[in-house]
This record gives sequence, C-alpha cells and structure tokens, in this order.
Amino acid sequence: MKKKINVKKIIIEYDEPVYGMSVVCRLIKIPEWTLRMLDKNKIVIPHKSQGKTRLYSHKDLDRLQYIHDIMEEKNLDIRDLKVLMKFSNLFD
Repeated sequence: MKKKINVKKIIIEYDEPVYGMSVVCRLIKIPEWTLRMLDKNKIVIPHKSQGKTRLYSHKDLDRLQYIHDIMEEKNLDIRDLKVLMKFSNLFD
C-alpha cells in the first residue's frame, strides 16, 4: 500500500528565487562550473541568500535555457557569448 501525502497548493511568483544550483543544473542540463562562470561574468545574476547560497527564479531558468540553447547551437563559449550579448539585443 502506497503512502498518501497531502500537499498544499503553493503559488510561486515567476521572479521569486527558489531554485538552488544543483536543481538548476539538472533542469537545464549544464555543469555547475558553467553556471558559476555565467554568474561570475554577470550573464545571469542569481539572488544570494543570507548564507550566500545562489537562488534562481523561474525567470532565471528561462533565461538560462535560452542562453544554453544558443551556446549549444552556435558552439559558443562564455567569452563568445559576452561579445554576442554586447552587440545584440537577443538577451533583453
């Protein structure tokens, strides 16, 4: 017999930071070091909790997925991505 759990309905705002790095990396399928470098280069700027934990919103996830898709499709590294961002409005 399976155990049943009662779950309350929770509403999370689109820009509310709730996802930790490990969850984001699994969802977007990128290594943690890549996510750290995107943060270091200010391509994606996560919220930092009081304990300095990086937290990402669903809005950040959408942006990261878009960035990751472009990097994969165009075979770009982070340096190339920064140049593309500087001269393009694709990321606004």
